[in-house]
Amino acid sequence: MAAKTQKPRKSSGYGVRLVRGPFINLPPHRDHTEDVEAFLRYTERLRRQGERLAADFFSGAGGLSLGLEKAGYKVVFGADHEPFANRTHAHHFGGMSVDWDLADPGVVREVAELCKAAHVDLIAGGPPCQPFSKAGRSMIRHQVESGLRDRHDQRRDLWLSYLEIIRVAKPRAVIMENVPVDRVAGDPKKYRTLTEVEMNQILDHDCRDRHVFMLALYGLRRGELAGLKWSHINLTDKPIGEGEDELPALHLRVVEKRVTIGKKIETGTPKSAASKRTLPLPTDAVEALKTARKRQAEEQLKFGPGYGTGDYVARNEAGQPYHPNLIWFRWSQMLKELKIKHVRLHDGRHTCGSVMHARGVPLADISAWLGHASSAFTLSVYVHSQANALQAAAASFDRVVTTRDTETGSGG
Repeated sequence: MAAKTQKPRKSSGYGVRLVRGPFINLPPHRDHTEDVEAFLRYTERLRRQGERLAADFFSGAGGLSLGLEKAGYKVVFGADHEPFANRTHAHHFGGMSVDWDLADPGVVREVAELCKAAHVDLIAGGPPCQPFSKAGRSMIRHQVESGLRDRHDQRRDLWLSYLEIIRVAKPRAVIMENVPVDRVAGDPKKYRTLTEVEMNQILDHDCRDRHVFMLALYGLRRGELAGLKWSHINLTDKPIGEGEDELPALHLRVVEKRVTIGKKIETGTPKSAASKRTLPLPTDAVEALKTARKRQAEEQLKFGPGYGTGDYVARNEAGQPYHPNLIWFRWSQMLKELKIKHVRLHDGRHTCGSVMHARGVPLADISAWLGHASSAFTLSVYVHSQANALQAAAASFDRVVTTRDTETGSGG
């Protein structure tokens, strides 16, 4: 009997191995430039020739750009944060093809102003869709829980960066290209922020943890609240420390976090470089912190030997730092006491941003205040805020207090 011929086993995964590499060294287009002034001269020349100009974001190697040129547009700008695709784009199209990260608010601002100055007629782009896919969701969850991956995939916010570029550049036409997002199961859970009346109730609430709740409303994360030490706060009218360690008068510095990982509490640096920030303290926060420090000193004297180190701002009567979950629990108890409908502790940050925005603080300064790494998250256009800009952000809270006092008829 003839032996059965065994069918070859199907290989799992893709039939063609996906490899990215510098296989071909493509020269740039004859009209390619990396100089902004040369780019603007180039676009001005094209406009005089009657060309309609286009910019392609998340351009890859230039498939959409090719379609735009076939439709009669001249693609003069391409941006993608992938160097090999970027070089391919630079080979096929004149103008600028940049390997810039559109999650960076400074880049968003620069790109938008450049397109505006070049009088780009059409902006096209397809922001990443991978974060909205169900594919590989279980592996992603495992990586997050294992600390190998950030819980928040910043690529999911890049569509907001794209809209910010459009808002500033004001092109005559826009193309938004992407795959359908109906694979995302269910509607996202909606959370609410505090009203200004509710926020003022909390700010005025006389309790032992008033200073902690106030800092939550000023935008600190739970881990940042739990990790804040008195050595990170300067309540005097003079700078303390020297050089890079200098802490200006009436400022706090976010440099440490304490978070729960499973059943353990881990201490470390904030979640991103932008989260490490130095913030001016509004007047009422200074008063609340001074009151808290005085109370804690009295508690230490009363407790006597065995009192904890007393390093942390959020601590109990025995000088031990609060468990991060205890801050959340006491926040919930405070809301019940004030008969305020429940909001998460983290929504204090959302409230903070909403109040600043309502008071006219620029989105870039709100982003810097909250420690956002992504421009898209707050639709900011620039994060390199100077001290006076952050001082204005702090003053916005003083204006909230002033408005409240005026409405209630109290002085000052």
